[in-house]
Amino acid sequence: MSRSDSVRRALLGFGSQGFNAASNLLVSVGVAHAASAASFGAFSLVYLTAQTVLVVVRAATSLALLVTTDANAPERRNWINQSLSASALAGMLFGIGFAAAGLLLSDESRIACFVMAAAMPVWLLQDAIAYVAIYLGRPGQALVTNVIWLGFQAMFMVSGWIFFSSRPWVAQVAWVCGVVCAAAYGVLWLSPRLSVAAGSAWLNSRFRAIVDLVGDNFLQQVGQQSLSYILGVGVGLAGVAAYRATQVPFGLLRTVTQGIVPVSIVDGKRWVSTRGPASIYRFVFMWAICAGIGAAVLGALLLCVPDHYGASILGAAWSGARGIVPLVTISMVGVNVNLAALVGLRILGATRATLLLRFPNISLQLVGAGVGAFGGLHWALGGYLIGVWLCVPISAYFLRGAVVAAKSDNAGASAVAASGHSA
Repeated sequence: MSRSDSVRRALLGFGSQGFNAASNLLVSVGVAHAASAASFGAFSLVYLTAQTVLVVVRAATSLALLVTTDANAPERRNWINQSLSASALAGMLFGIGFAAAGLLLSDESRIACFVMAAAMPVWLLQDAIAYVAIYLGRPGQALVTNVIWLGFQAMFMVSGWIFFSSRPWVAQVAWVCGVVCAAAYGVLWLSPRLSVAAGSAWLNSRFRAIVDLVGDNFLQQVGQQSLSYILGVGVGLAGVAAYRATQVPFGLLRTVTQGIVPVSIVDGKRWVSTRGPASIYRFVFMWAICAGIGAAVLGALLLCVPDHYGASILGAAWSGARGIVPLVTISMVGVNVNLAALVGLRILGATRATLLLRFPNISLQLVGAGVGAFGGLHWALGGYLIGVWLCVPISAYFLRGAVVAAKSDNAGASAVAASGHSA
């Protein structure tokens, strides 16, 4: 695995994630442009619920495929079919759930629920196929599927506005059509064999890892959202606005890292298979350095933005956001260092350690923010910063434990193989 190949795959993963985010942003902008405040609020709640479902199903299927299996093993085609079948099965079940909710909710939410009911099976399948492409070492195919999604979505949206004028459902239907086209391309490229039995077999064979990964992703979402709630209660809405304003640019950085994580897991498994479990330290160190530098550079650029430019983009929230950029930047560097350790744990397949690590990490960060909130916004973010960096040695401890366990497993496997040959 050459360094240039790793960089190329990372860039393709980032590009794929970027087009995926653009497709989801386009539907939100299209609905907001055409809908009333109440209709857009109803759509946003339905869409947020659907995204939560996507995160959970992705953890149980695509992420479990990356973490718990070897892409070079002869059984990989069977694993892929099982994982994709589980994604499609979950999509159908949640699609039925959204359709049932549409029958019970108000007019503002009904259309969004019905559209989401149609989208869930193909959306979850398309997302899973993109991850399979990364799993197979072909992130370019993941990029192609997301480019097709965005391209056809934009085409259907413009056509809908021409023939049906600017109506809220046009953007939603265009989004579904784009997903369908992307999923159709993915199915033609991969030719999976989907079945209920295969999906059930995946859930049964990976049950423990699935529970760990789903719990890990759920706690991650809780931790990210809880900081804003703590600031709202302890500091006030002005503090929340200032903090959320900083998260607009840092959200782009989060998109970059989330796009690189699955590629890093695949490349990291190859790295460890050729160099041994202890080599994960170097891999994680390089990952932490690159991700940390990215956060530091972004923070430095934000400090150089003239006030009138910042205010023109983020409005009144910029005045409060500028003063907390240094604290947020140092925190984000620490967050990315901790994320590097989590990537290492996933490379080693230590799903239970990844889940257990979330508890001290989230507790230290939120307790620090909560105690600091009594002194105001800067003290709250300072407490959060201290909590983030206190997590670094804990993350290193968990990573060391996973390396020791991996070495022990390898030694046991070697002993068994040696005894078999001697017999």
